[in-house]
Amino acid sequence: GDGTVADVLQGIREGGRERDIQFGIIPIGSGNAFRRSLAIPKNARKSIRILREGKAKSVDLMDIEGNLAGFASVGATARVTQEKLCGQVQGFWGHVLSGTILFRLPRWEIDVELEDGIDEKGNPFEHKALRLKALDCVVAKSNYFGYGWKIAPRASLEDGLLDITFYEMSGFKYVLLLPLIFFGLYQRRLRHFKARRLVLKGKNLPIQYHGEFLGTKDRVEVTVLPRHLRVICPE
Repeated sequence: GDGTVADVLQGIREGGRERDIQFGIIPIGSGNAFRRSLAIPKNARKSIRILREGKAKSVDLMDIEGNLAGFASVGATARVTQEKLCGQVQGFWGHVLSGTILFRLPRWEIDVELEDGIDEKGNPFEHKALRLKALDCVVAKSNYFGYGWKIAPRASLEDGLLDITFYEMSGFKYVLLLPLIFFGLYQRRLRHFKARRLVLKGKNLPIQYHGEFLGTKDRVEVTVLPRHLRVICPE
């Protein structure tokens, strides 16, 4: 699952050999967002065949507070992750049950700093500062959250930039629009940026990456790591 992928990536980093290792995925657990973004089949036998016959390519990752990741979020979906991990029901239905807290979550007041990026109109910038109120901020290199949720349809593992989307809406509206958000159809209506570095400042901002809850911080920094990992993928 995605939590296992996160643990393995962190272990590779701690060993100091990210660029020396070819990373392969055999999907067994739940989630599998990173696998899906690389077009690796869910079937274990087919994925093993790709390990033998596929091609290694270099993909980007990101660093969020010292952790290697392909996707992360700050705000509501991180709080839902926290709620799910504390609950008795795990897996998909655990997320569904935990998601009911969306109705009572506030929007966080966030100061945003972006460096070396592209705005929603396609204009490049060196630095951009924003102040906004957002229910959630999704930062991604891969396209998916777990369970086939196409959370970042414009993300790319090879463009050298973070994909950043702000959900400036109430929890009620988020739940109402969830089918469109799940399939990646509503995201083009939201405030969106590409950047090499992102800093979020607020009060008790909840953080998750690959389904792992990182706690809350008043400052969150994310940077892109271009061509950081070689992954064996279908040709």
